[in-house]
Amino acid sequence: MICYGQENYEQAEAERPEFDGRFIRNIANDKINTEYYSESRRSLMKGFSMFWSFILVVLVTVCVIFILILKNYFVETNYFNNASMNTTIPGIMNSILI
Repeated sequence: MICYGQENYEQAEAERPEFDGRFIRNIANDKINTEYYSESRRSLMKGFSMFWSFILVVLVTVCVIFILILKNYFVETNYFNNASMNTTIPGIMNSILI
């Protein structure tokens, strides 16, 4: 079933000014200077991106756990001599972190 606005739809590849691959001839439509990344370079960039994403997720998780431990310390020692401040300060720290 074709919905409104879907007929004669062709997706064109957008220009990428930050592209730093190499240009090759496209044999499918005989277009010259098609942008191309080699498979090894593409895999390397994906691995690099996933590595740094993992490091950031671990860093945020460690910081959240530290804030929860700090909150527990504040509550057990009544650090601020005020029950609501003992939980409010770590809550604000947690919201700033995330």
